[in-house]
Amino acid sequence: MSTKKDLRVLPEDFEEIIRIIIGESAVIIARMVYNNPGITDMEISQKSNLKVNVIRKVLYFLYTNQLAYYKRVRDKETGWFIYQWYLQPNNLRKFMDEMKRLVLKKLQERLEYEKVNSFYRCINKEHMRITFDEAYENNFKCRICGAVLEYEENNAIKHVLEVMIKRVSKDC
Repeated sequence: MSTKKDLRVLPEDFEEIIRIIIGESAVIIARMVYNNPGITDMEISQKSNLKVNVIRKVLYFLYTNQLAYYKRVRDKETGWFIYQWYLQPNNLRKFMDEMKRLVLKKLQERLEYEKVNSFYRCINKEHMRITFDEAYENNFKCRICGAVLEYEENNAIKHVLEVMIKRVSKDC
């Protein structure tokens, strides 16, 4: 078992990314796995007072994104399988590249959606923006308040999406 003086420091970028994506509890779990290779979800729960289902959810996310792996071992007393967890912070770059590709795909899909549709909005700007087809079905009247819908130009939105796509594309 590690003592305070020989704790390894989780790479800062790894910590920050999982904090943003999963939350603070994920950082606590990742630190424990990093400093106690082979730790089980039950041991993490006992040491951290986090619920086992929260721990398993975080570990599963890390596992599915190749940021952690486990070894399945049969408990000699109970015969049940236990899972010993290990962190793989070196796979962070691969994970980030995949996230960038996913973001790029979503931005491109949204840009295409903005390009192929015309949009209308209620004069009460708090109400939803809808496509031409939806506006037509409702006789160009707001479904919420019945007010007449106005055409809404989306060139600014398309421009912002194009700029974002260029930025993300440079990093991919």
